[in-house]
Amino acid sequence: MPACWIAFFRFHGLLLPPAAGPDASPALLFHRGLVWDADRTARTRGIRPGLDAAAARTVCPAAESRTFDPAAAADLLTPAWDTLATAASTVEPDPDGRPEAYAAWPEASPPLPELRTLTADVRRAFPHVDLSVGLGGNRLTARAACPPDAGFAAVAPGGEARFLAPQPLQTLVDQGLLAPSLHRRLAELGLHRCGQAAALPEAVLQARFGREGRRLRTLCLGQDGRPVSALHPPRAPSARRAFSDGLPPGLWPEAAAHLAGRAGTALGPAEGARSLVLCGAFGERRRTWKAPQRVAGILARAAAELARRVAETRQDPTDHLEVRLEGLAAIPISPLSLLPLPLGSRRLAKAEGERTAPRMGIGRQAPTPAGPPPTRDASGAPPPQCARSIAHPPQELDALLSHLPCEMLRRGSGAMDRYEHLLSQLDPWREAR
Repeated sequence: MPACWIAFFRFHGLLLPPAAGPDASPALLFHRGLVWDADRTARTRGIRPGLDAAAARTVCPAAESRTFDPAAAADLLTPAWDTLATAASTVEPDPDGRPEAYAAWPEASPPLPELRTLTADVRRAFPHVDLSVGLGGNRLTARAACPPDAGFAAVAPGGEARFLAPQPLQTLVDQGLLAPSLHRRLAELGLHRCGQAAALPEAVLQARFGREGRRLRTLCLGQDGRPVSALHPPRAPSARRAFSDGLPPGLWPEAAAHLAGRAGTALGPAEGARSLVLCGAFGERRRTWKAPQRVAGILARAAAELARRVAETRQDPTDHLEVRLEGLAAIPISPLSLLPLPLGSRRLAKAEGERTAPRMGIGRQAPTPAGPPPTRDASGAPPPQCARSIAHPPQELDALLSHLPCEMLRRGSGAMDRYEHLLSQLDPWREAR
């Protein structure tokens, strides 16, 4: 018996709205030139996830086409993963946003009662979704056993090699276990199925293809030691608001600043975002804009500046506005972390082997210079290097700056005004660069 049982779940139609009726047109979701999801009508015509987009449009020229939206997909996928987590010990969703996931049970006996319960819960929570499940002793056989449409299939312990023998080698390519270039070389030699590769001696495959040949034979025998690990999608705090009468472009900066403040409350006290994303909806069309990587400072201010630049190029009002923070990372807080790095200081810090924080977020980390504090000249001004070289800023500003980052994320324009006021008092030190 296997040490644990692994199931592969594929949700069909989860990322698409329910069909309006039995005579509705088929609906397809495309991403990266492939079919990402298909509803029941499209699947009855032979369309499956992973099919080339051009081939799918040839089969269903009248299909309703949709594009993949990561934010909308996350809202739909999260309840499905929560449903799986109620019965499985570990759930690993697909990292690219496909409606697929692995689940693991450490028990020695097959988790058939848990799977029956899960199937009933999915049907009750998602009536328009079909579920296909493959069960096996490892990830390879569980996914290979998963039916192409709704259904259930399992591979008995010890029968992995016998099950994989008639399977095409394309099965390994689809799971990312076999490189397409190696697959083409095997096809030129007349090897098209897993059983043909498993029948060859390991020494022959290793002499011809190196370590990849030995690994190929191991996989074709049904041996796969990859564990199922809990993989959570990257956290991207967001705030959105709908406008029934439409929001004119002139009001976008104010609305974006307010939404950024709401999204920033989900950040930790020493956490920042590398990218700030602004999304707008114009009827059936959606547009997305990203802040330049060089923008740093207060989130609300960065969002307002991005919305202002976008509004200058548009005339139509938006029905929906969203601000999303991506690329979250920890930012070390220091009394000088809010000081803007002057031109050339990043290059200088790299040359000296010092580390700086991500460019986007609550501020930039000012590295502490090695060695004794810099000496001052007769006038009392620091040496003309840059603001980061000030080892001891004025005491009255030191306490305020050390507490300001946490306040910036949870307060509005008052924190911005305070930030500007504090920086204006440091002009003598900043002008010395």
